[in-house]
Amino acid sequence: MKKHVFTILVTLLSSFLVGQSIPNGGFESWNTINYENPSNYDASNLHGDHGTIGPINVIKTTDAFHGNYAIKLTTMLSGTDTSLAYFANGDPGKNPPRGGFPYTQTPTGLRFHYKSNIMPNDSSLIIVMFKKNGTLIGQYMWAITATQSSYTLFSKNFSPALATAPDSVIIGMASSFPFGNNKGVPGNMLQVDSISFTGVSFQPSLLNGDLESWQTLSNSQVVGWNINGNNQGGNYQTSDFYSGTYALELQTQSPSFGGGGVSAAVATTGSFVNNGPPRGGLPYNQQIDTLIFYYKYLPADVNDSANVSLNFKLNGNFHSGAQKFLHVSGGYQMVKVPINISGAAPDTSGGEFFNACIRLYWSTYSINGSFS
Repeated sequence: MKKHVFTILVTLLSSFLVGQSIPNGGFESWNTINYENPSNYDASNLHGDHGTIGPINVIKTTDAFHGNYAIKLTTMLSGTDTSLAYFANGDPGKNPPRGGFPYTQTPTGLRFHYKSNIMPNDSSLIIVMFKKNGTLIGQYMWAITATQSSYTLFSKNFSPALATAPDSVIIGMASSFPFGNNKGVPGNMLQVDSISFTGVSFQPSLLNGDLESWQTLSNSQVVGWNINGNNQGGNYQTSDFYSGTYALELQTQSPSFGGGGVSAAVATTGSFVNNGPPRGGLPYNQQIDTLIFYYKYLPADVNDSANVSLNFKLNGNFHSGAQKFLHVSGGYQMVKVPINISGAAPDTSGGEFFNACIRLYWSTYSINGSFS
C-alpha cells in the first residue's frame, strides 16, 4: 500500500443472495456524538486504535486562569486500553515534523499557566518545534512531573536559542508522554490557559493562546461495524449514497500526535486485535453465494487499489476466504464477489472493507451486499 490519501464510499444491501442478513448492511443506522476541539488544533477526542472509539479526553473547562475557558487534558481508560489526551497544530512525531502555524518571529521562550494531576510513573509533555523551508531548526520539550492544584506559571527559555527566524511553529501538549509504546497512566491530567511566546512583538495569528475559541464537531459512528485507524474521530457517514440515505466513507488515516505512518482505514463486522486478522463475525453456513455491492473509489495514486475480503471459519478456525480488489471509480459501480466453499460448510463469516485494502469479515454468512 502506498502512503497516499484514498477515499472509498460503500453501501451494503441488507441481505445476501440466499436471504441471510448483514446487520446494518445499508449503513443507514448511526450513533451521533457531539464534542468540541480547540480552534486551529487537532485533538485526541474519539481517536482510538484496533477498532475502539477513543474517549472525549480533551475538554473546554470554565475553570480558567484568564478569560472564560481553559483546556483540560486527561489520560483515560478506553475499554481495556489507555488513551492519553493531546492537542497539537501538527504532527511532531514525524521526521521532519508536519504542519504548524505560520510564524516569523524569533521568540526566546514559552509561558502559560497550568494545573496538573500527575500519577506515579507518568508525566505530562510540552513540545515546541520551529521550522524553516520544511526543515526543523529548533525543538524544545519539557515534562511536567508534579501535581499542582492551583494555577502555576510555566515559563521556560529556549535553550539553545533559535539561531535564525523560523517560518512556522508546531505546538503540542499531552496529558502523558506520547512517544514509543507509552500509553500513560489513567488519571494523569494537564489543564492549561494563557499560552504565549516570550521576547516577541506579536504572537502567531492562529495561536488561540487563551483557549477562548472552540469548534463544535459532530461525529457519526456506524452501528454494528468497527472502524480501525488512528483517527476514530473521523466522520465516516456520507450522504453521497447509491441508495437509501447514507453510505460509509473510509479515508486513509494520517499520522497522529505520536508519529507512525499513514494507515488504511478498515471497517469490519468482527473485532480488531493487536496482531492478526479481526476476530468474531456473523453466523453463516452457505457454501455457494455472492456478495454484491456498489462503490466509489478515488485514490490519490491511480495505480493503487482498495480491497474487500471475506473470511469464513469453522469451529473458530479459518476455513476459507474470498476477496476482490477495487480500482478507480468516479461513479458508483456494482461488484460481485463469488463465494464457492468446498468441503464442510462454515459456521462463521467475517467481512472487512479496507481503504487501500478494504476488508469485510463474516462468520458463516452467505453474502449479498450492496455498497454505495
